[in-house]
Amino acid sequence: MRPIVVIFVVLVAAGTAFLLGYLMQHGVVEGCEQSLAACRNQLAEVDAKVRISDLQNRLLGAIEAATQQNYADAQRLSSDFFDKVREEMTLTERVDFRTALADVLQKRDAVIAALARGEPAALEPLREMLTRLRQLLHSIGVGLASPPPAPPQPAAEPPATQPPAQETAPSPAPPRTQ
Repeated sequence: MRPIVVIFVVLVAAGTAFLLGYLMQHGVVEGCEQSLAACRNQLAEVDAKVRISDLQNRLLGAIEAATQQNYADAQRLSSDFFDKVREEMTLTERVDFRTALADVLQKRDAVIAALARGEPAALEPLREMLTRLRQLLHSIGVGLASPPPAPPQPAAEPPATQPPAQETAPSPAPPRTQ
């Protein structure tokens, strides 16, 4: 009877040790999975920010060319920009991005035609698109970085005290005249 009790106690101890080890590792794995999910979300936001920055840079090239009245280059650059906008619309999952990019894409024909005619008025819609892209870029960054630390508070200054009055030596008496 004694060997059966010893075997039973050993089996219960081994089972308990296994269960405790499993539970501890399960908690670690869950923490790692949550951290991984947060990192994936952050990576997706950074990737979106990079793609919107690329669009912004392409648009800036078109604006620069149009500003210099090089309308052929501006037309080519803006056409490339609009192609990338269309591509970005297929990549993004965010509805607000798709809506903003669709608004930008609606201006394509008018902008390309104005640039083909060499009209300086094409700059205005290009600049409006740039403003819209900047708004998108700033909306992505929300929640990415932790806010900067608060500036250190200056130590409380001791109350101002009056500087000790300087004792002045009595001025010498004027010489006596006789």
